Amino acid sequence: MRIRLCFEEGGEVQRVILRHLDLTAAEVIEQLRQRYPERRILCWCSDSACACASALRGACQKVKDVMKPSITVDLDDSVESIARLFGQHDFHHLPVVSEGRLAGIISDRDILRSTSPFLGRASERPQDAGTMRIKAHQIMSHKPITIQPSASLKEAAALMEKTQVNCLPVVDRNHLLGIISSSDLIRAILGGE
Repeated sequence: MRIRLCFEEGGEVQRVILRHLDLTAAEVIEQLRQRYPERRILCWCSDSACACASALRGACQKVKDVMKPSITVDLDDSVESIARLFGQHDFHHLPVVSEGRLAGIISDRDILRSTSPFLGRASERPQDAGTMRIKAHQIMSHKPITIQPSASLKEAAALMEKTQVNCLPVVDRNHLLGIISSSDLIRAILGGE
């Protein structure tokens, strides 16, 4: 018999394969729980290709394995330049940085809310064009929900669900390392990188 076992110890996920066992999987798990009570068993299975492998990716993979580098904007960047970035790239959130530190986050919806609906129309007025000069710091979310790179994908998904956000800036001591979105989580858990 062969058992694949994933467990958490000291905040890190460990994986081991136990081979040639004369015990059932349940007996092995019980013995491990008694011998190593500090280890939290995340999953086990007797077949290395079992269904739990994809279901447990979220518990075993870390945010740092899935996060993407992020294009950033500065506090004084205009809505016009930020809207241009959203138009050129396929993403919906931009971290706002000041001196290398995360200061806030802007979504494409923030841009839509801050600009005049009359832009580019016959009824456009001078004040409508002025909405494109609004600065990032005026419309950004000032206290974005963040996550550490060592957090599991399961923790990231739970935090997104709890706080009702679709992306999390990944930070270490308030320095931006990247960003992870709900789409990134879904792709990683389903096995597509």
